[in-house]
Amino acid sequence: MAVRARDTVPFYRERCPVGGLAGPVRSAELAGRLHLLTPFARPFDPAEEPTLWTGVPADLGAALRTAIGASRRTPVIEGRRSWVHWQTLGRAGAPYAAVLTGAVPHTDLDERARLLAADGRAVLVAGPTELAEVGTRIGHRGPVVARVSAEQAQHWRGGAAVVFDRHLGYYAALGGCARWHLSWRRFHAVVGREGLQVTALRRTRPTLVRVIPEHPGFRAVTWCPAHGTPVLQP
Repeated sequence: MAVRARDTVPFYRERCPVGGLAGPVRSAELAGRLHLLTPFARPFDPAEEPTLWTGVPADLGAALRTAIGASRRTPVIEGRRSWVHWQTLGRAGAPYAAVLTGAVPHTDLDERARLLAADGRAVLVAGPTELAEVGTRIGHRGPVVARVSAEQAQHWRGGAAVVFDRHLGYYAALGGCARWHLSWRRFHAVVGREGLQVTALRRTRPTLVRVIPEHPGFRAVTWCPAHGTPVLQP
């Protein structure tokens, strides 16, 4: 991934020494760099495609399967700061609805969320301080999963949770074994001198290689003895 990023993506090309590889980059440094994070051969065109930070629906689905064992058909309601028109989490994925959160609630956009929440099966995902307000707004009666930062994960005692970074998206989840499982089919992680570095394995728009999450929190990558898959150690 590092070689491909160096050879095909402007952002990494300008950061690499001659013959070198893409080094770690802090998530905060990616803000406002959309036009540099896509391959030369297919540059970002804001007139033709939505923002690259919308997220990947399937990443959320994978994190929820780890966190609560949600099936690929379990409806999902996500509280978020920007609107998306997704109806499912990926192709033929679970039914999905977005709920806008923030200082001014957009209740006129809540209809689909209310419909999904009606039978009590839908999972609600939102920030810890948003779950109660959003749940009341849409009449949610199903399971809830908190969206936390790596920093919040260090001392988390609030039940099911998924780890989120505004550029990487959902890259880990608290499993039933009480360990923070990396979504290893979709992300790779190592720990270097500057901390945790995460690479998105399935994304090229944007290309995200060795990104250090915004908030520190995880200090090691180990293996889960119960599942034999990578876990992040606070």
